[in-house]
Amino acid sequence: MCMAITPVLRTHYAGGGRRRTPWSAAATLVFLSACGSADDPEPAASCEADLDIIRDLPHDVAQNWKDNDAEAFATVFTDDAELKVPDGTFLHGRDEILEYMREFFRGSGAGTEVQVEVMGARCLTPDVALVHTTGGILLPGETEPPPVRVGMQTWLAVVAEGAWRVTAYQNARINDLGPPGQESICER
Repeated sequence: MCMAITPVLRTHYAGGGRRRTPWSAAATLVFLSACGSADDPEPAASCEADLDIIRDLPHDVAQNWKDNDAEAFATVFTDDAELKVPDGTFLHGRDEILEYMREFFRGSGAGTEVQVEVMGARCLTPDVALVHTTGGILLPGETEPPPVRVGMQTWLAVVAEGAWRVTAYQNARINDLGPPGQESICER
């Protein structure tokens, strides 16, 4: 069995422009559909047996970030991975992720770390898993990220190139949605 992953397209507005992206800022919606034939062999991977490896993927990303190692960071993703960051940037493919992270680590991301806590992981099929995390970016000298840099992340992992890799990632910030001095939308 194999899986085709089709994200839902949403319109994204940023910097006065408009573009279609496959991720909303609030949630990741992924539809999975079977493909192939009944004669396809079952995947060698067993998600249930590999849940510890799958749960480690976000920690691998965090370590590669701490090392400011864009190459190692990118190897955690599939060749056709999709990565959505909170500012609306949408990256498609390992090469684009690599170039983005190289520039980030040379610029505003130099010396930063990312804190991550796995909230849960579950198998969708023998070779597809969903992981939920929370965490945020730490600037040099910080031990906890401020609320403005804390988010909830969704990771879709698949077996690719003989290993578990991330094929889709979205980070949605957790923040107070109300205007300053007013009741937040979350309290209503």
